[in-house]
Amino acid sequence: MRDEGEKVFPATIASFGISLGYLYYIDQKNKFRAETKISFEQVDHEIESFLGAVEHVKNQLDEMRLHIVRQLGENHAYLVEAQRLLLKDPQLIDKVKTIVSVERIDALGAIRRAFQYFYDIFDRNRDPYYRERFSDIRFIQDRLVQFIEGESSKRYTALDEDAIVLARDMSPLELIQFTDSQVNGIVLERGGKTSHLCIMARSLGIPCLLGIEFPKRYSQGTKVILDAKDGLFIVNPEGDTWSYYEKKKCEFSKKEDELLKNRFHLAKTKDGQRVKLLGNLDFLNEITSIKKNGAEGIGLVRTETLFLDLPFPPSEESQLSRYQKIISSVSPDDVVIRLFDVDLKRLNDHHKEENPVLGLRGIRLLIKFESVIRTQIRAILRASYNANVSVLIPMVMSVEEICFVSRVIDSEKQNLKNLHLDFNDSIRLGAMIELPSAAMISNQLAKEVSFFSIGTNDLIQYALAVDRSNASLSNFNHSMHPAILRFIIFVAQEAHRNGIEVGVCGEMANDPMMTPLLLGAEIDFLSMSLGSVPIIKRAISEFTVQESKHCLDKFLSIDDVVEAEQVLKTWHLKHSRVL
Repeated sequence: MRDEGEKVFPATIASFGISLGYLYYIDQKNKFRAETKISFEQVDHEIESFLGAVEHVKNQLDEMRLHIVRQLGENHAYLVEAQRLLLKDPQLIDKVKTIVSVERIDALGAIRRAFQYFYDIFDRNRDPYYRERFSDIRFIQDRLVQFIEGESSKRYTALDEDAIVLARDMSPLELIQFTDSQVNGIVLERGGKTSHLCIMARSLGIPCLLGIEFPKRYSQGTKVILDAKDGLFIVNPEGDTWSYYEKKKCEFSKKEDELLKNRFHLAKTKDGQRVKLLGNLDFLNEITSIKKNGAEGIGLVRTETLFLDLPFPPSEESQLSRYQKIISSVSPDDVVIRLFDVDLKRLNDHHKEENPVLGLRGIRLLIKFESVIRTQIRAILRASYNANVSVLIPMVMSVEEICFVSRVIDSEKQNLKNLHLDFNDSIRLGAMIELPSAAMISNQLAKEVSFFSIGTNDLIQYALAVDRSNASLSNFNHSMHPAILRFIIFVAQEAHRNGIEVGVCGEMANDPMMTPLLLGAEIDFLSMSLGSVPIIKRAISEFTVQESKHCLDKFLSIDDVVEAEQVLKTWHLKHSRVL
């Protein structure tokens, strides 16, 4: 089919950058032949065929693990663990074998049916953790089918360094494979920008866009431009557009180099007010990037992602070892460790909730499973001996929840004292403000903690009633909605009225467009993706505190979100060079 002229697709930015290249579309639809009925005599052969495929894919994953360790280090080995655990899942193995033996379906048909069962379960689960497992399941299914059908699984060998990959979704393991091919950029039709895949793309410096409604009529090798600065994907760009973006990419690269030169300077406003910039940590391999990018510590350790390679919940000693590694890497700077923010299915794989996002999650779950939080608190107390470490409570909605954690900390301190083990006797306690209910009682909550950390990702999701993992709702998932800014202002006022600090640790902290609004709201610290630290540091340096307050007042005086966004862009053109 003849390709059309220039076409521009709006998209959500997951990882900043600009790339010019050629389309490489990956068709991830499962092209199964019709399932085949088999005789009783064929049952054993089909089961052996399936089990042989399982062993083959296990060996492939072992080879991938070795390759990843050689290329990226031991800290990246966790990338294959989700797939390895899935292949060992007795529920999956038994389901395929049962379909073959009872329903007399061939191995390929049984695999399709069994995996569809898991797709359906995960599709009903709205938690982003389980939405991400889609790509893990698909990856394993593809490999099993390819082995049985005798196809090659090395589908990325044809990539060259100008390829911009378009796919429905992608697993972190596939992304690592792409880095070998020096892929120029990634465009995904589904997924949320807070997913592990997108966090990793930012860490690796690969531009990435999400949520594109992309027609499949374009040919492989079609010229494309990925603009992950303004959120655009351009297909069949005209000559002038291509030339414009070549220049724009060069300017972007120069600006990036300039930002990196100044990354070790303290973050100060134009009139000298200090703002502490911290990094978010999801994986152990990011440790080296903390100091390298100029962060002044770690403002959020997402502990639920640190142990993807281990059965959950991890043991006290496993946690102790990893927390010590993190703390020692930035000492004497601050480290804020968030308690496990998981839902019930992560603890009990057989338990189903109709709506896990509104179910047992975060501190609610930890109260129900007290042994999990006690083990984690003990590990944190031991790891943080003689260090500046804080504990952060996720999904707080009441004073009683904070008091519960305080009692657990006091109790575990006494237990460690009885065992004559060293521990941090002055550990600070903070509360995540990510529920509208918590924001509205922040005055009461502030009396029980040493600081607040506003989780804007979930605050936006719950306040605006949008699923943040659903890319098709990205236009509604709006950090510039006046309700969100008013929540932040209110929480900051209540925190300061009670003499405690308040920070922001969600995606909003990564966005230089939002920086003057957050400083105008008197936010004390920002915690962000490590790659965002240099540009936010530059943004802070380009205006005074008073200018940021005027910017916030002007912004809130406008009712229309689109108009307010345009006013903010105009303000930046006058005061800032970061956009």
